Amino acid sequence: MDRMNPDDVPAPLGNYSHVVRHGAGTRVVISGQVGVARDGAILDGLEAQMRQAHQNLLGCLQAAGMGPEHIVKMTSYCVPAGQVAVGRKIRGEILGDHKPASTWIENIGLANPDLLFEVEAEAIRED
Repeated sequence: MDRMNPDDVPAPLGNYSHVVRHGAGTRVVISGQVGVARDGAILDGLEAQMRQAHQNLLGCLQAAGMGPEHIVKMTSYCVPAGQVAVGRKIRGEILGDHKPASTWIENIGLANPDLLFEVEAEAIRED
């Protein structure tokens, strides 16, 4: 799998890659994960919801026999505006140096008005 940041495109503003190219393999698409604990409780606060959403995403990856290193694309949805730096920090805590393609979207709301953050991903394990 190749991760690229072409010379004629501005450098990424965070820990992501502009292009992820892959060959044949197993592809997994993970629905949006939110800041809800296993017992169904919605966590309080943006950072707590971000961390839980990412942990839920990792749980989905693990169930599919993959890890965070297999993520090729993430899309994050955040209700409070201007929180991209917080999102980058938490994504970095979860992914370390792994840099999938990434999109950040600020929303006016999610499926439940108490939810502040959602993250979805695609992962590929090359065979």
